Amino acid sequence: DPPFIIRVMATAIEDAISSLSLAVDQVLKVAADGGFGKLDDDAFIAAAQDLEALRRRLSTADYAIVEDIELRDLADGRLARNTAGVLGAIWRLTPFEARARVREAQQLGPRTTLTGQPLEPHCPATARARAAGTLSHSQVAVVLDAMRDLPSDLPVEQRDSAEQILIDAAHSLNPLDLKKV
Repeated sequence: DPPFIIRVMATAIEDAISSLSLAVDQVLKVAADGGFGKLDDDAFIAAAQDLEALRRRLSTADYAIVEDIELRDLADGRLARNTAGVLGAIWRLTPFEARARVREAQQLGPRTTLTGQPLEPHCPATARARAAGTLSHSQVAVVLDAMRDLPSDLPVEQRDSAEQILIDAAHSLNPLDLKKV
């Protein structure tokens, strides 16, 4: 038998996933029963925005999953080339989508030094906006591409400012228009 703490943690994540599944079932049932139709236009738009923000927030759980796949070295054990290969296999993703999710997780997920000290994500403001449900995956990709293309010798303050400008613009722009900023 695994140690008590491992069983408790396994139960905690399993319980959280079960609770989330029940909540999703409830939302889907209310929506199927005409719940959206009972709202006025403003409340409907707010509910649709809230639901999208939740969907976006949930996608940040990928960060911990990617980290665990790498810590467990599952690619080697699953005869996959890399972490994206494992994700592609377990979630039935295209290689492109799997690589995109891994890239996002590696750029926006928490990091640690070799001695185990916590570090901020590579793009901390983007990570916070994504966790809040403000940015879509496509908007994040635009921000990460733009940040990657900045000169490597650009001062940190200017990098941070560029990142914040893009995040602020993303509040009112779709990914195609955000690329033009």
